[in-house]
Amino acid sequence: MLSTIADAPPGTRLEDLRPPALWPFNDLLANLSVSRAMFGAIPAEIALFVLSLRLSLFSLVLNVAMNSAESLYSTIFKVGDFVDRLAPPTTNSHI
Repeated sequence: MLSTIADAPPGTRLEDLRPPALWPFNDLLANLSVSRAMFGAIPAEIALFVLSLRLSLFSLVLNVAMNSAESLYSTIFKVGDFVDRLAPPTTNSHI
């Protein structure tokens, strides 16, 4: 999942998941949703799974954004907001 995000061109804004640069990532989320649904997961469980990725991303941020407390704080909130935006498209793919 992280490599799909990393493959987006520099400057891709993660606030909006609709740009063509993020279509592969959206496809990955949709496939994840369908796959987990095939094993009986309901939309809420799939959303919780996606939201649980937040901790792994925070760990990566700690390694990258340790320049200053301000940078770390800002980056953690951006990552949190990004992860929050992942749950709805994932559950919508399930329906």
